Amino acid sequence: MSQHVDFKKREEFRIRLVRSLEKAGFNPRKAGELCTAFNQRYVSGQVTSISVYKWLMGESMPTEDKLLILAAMCEVCPHWLRHGEHLKPVEPPVINFNNIQQC
Repeated sequence: MSQHVDFKKREEFRIRLVRSLEKAGFNPRKAGELCTAFNQRYVSGQVTSISVYKWLMGESMPTEDKLLILAAMCEVCPHWLRHGEHLKPVEPPVINFNNIQQC
């Protein structure tokens, strides 16, 4: 994702993140505790409490791999957490085998 995400998108993400964390039993006002909980689940490295604080304040957005961890912590869909919308299910095509011509 681009480093530059407009303010409105970051703010909407921040609101979804904070509310989701609260519903999942986390305290979004304690970035250090969230950082520890996040790092226990994140096997690709470590994040700092400053990074977590920036997510919570809407100053930055997590990368996709980190978003997956946050969504799992919150028990929400990653796409919804990032974009605020649910993916629409794709309907499988209906094939009428009676109209297929032989080659």
